[in-house]
Amino acid sequence: GERVEGDLRRSTTGWEVTQADGTVRIIPESEVVSIQASGSAADASGSANARLASLRRAVENLSDINQILERYQQAMKQLSGTPAEAEAQADIEKWKSYQQKGMVKVGGRWLTPDEIAEIEETNLQRVEQAKGLLKQSRLKDAAALVDAVLKDDPENVAGLYLKGLIAYRQDQIPAARRAFEQAA
Repeated sequence: GERVEGDLRRSTTGWEVTQADGTVRIIPESEVVSIQASGSAADASGSANARLASLRRAVENLSDINQILERYQQAMKQLSGTPAEAEAQADIEKWKSYQQKGMVKVGGRWLTPDEIAEIEETNLQRVEQAKGLLKQSRLKDAAALVDAVLKDDPENVAGLYLKGLIAYRQDQIPAARRAFEQAA
C-alpha cells in the first residue's frame, strides 16, 4: 500500500495524479484501493482566514475578556498549522494584555481604569453644565453636552435622563420615553 497525494483526474488509462512537485503519475484503476478528497493548501489557508475573520467579528460584541480568550483558545484547534494561527496567537496576546491592564469595554471601546475615571470626571462636569443650561432653557446647548456624554458612555444614566428631559421639553414624547426607559 502506497499513498499518493496530489490533484486527481480520471483518464482512459486509470487515474492521473499531479503531485506537488509537478510530476504526473498514472495509477491503473485496479491498483486504487481508496480515494480521499481534501481541500488544497490554498483552500485551507483561505478557510482558516475566514474562520479567524468570523471569530474577530463575533468577539466584537463581547465585553468579557475571559469569554473572548476562551473563544480564541477553542479556535486555535481549528487554526493549528495555518498562517492564520500566528495572527490568532497575536490576537490572544493582545487580549491577555488588555486583561492584565484591567481594561473594560465602555461604549464600544476598551479602556483602562484610569481612562474610565477620566471620562467619568469629564462626563460629570458635562452633566452639571447641561443641567445649568436646561435651567436657562438653552436646550440646544444642553443637548450638545448630553450627546457628548452619551458618545463616551452610551449607558450613562444621568445623560440618558437629561436626554429624556430635553426631548420632553421639545415635545418629542416618544424620544423622551425611550431615553427615560433606557435610564431606568
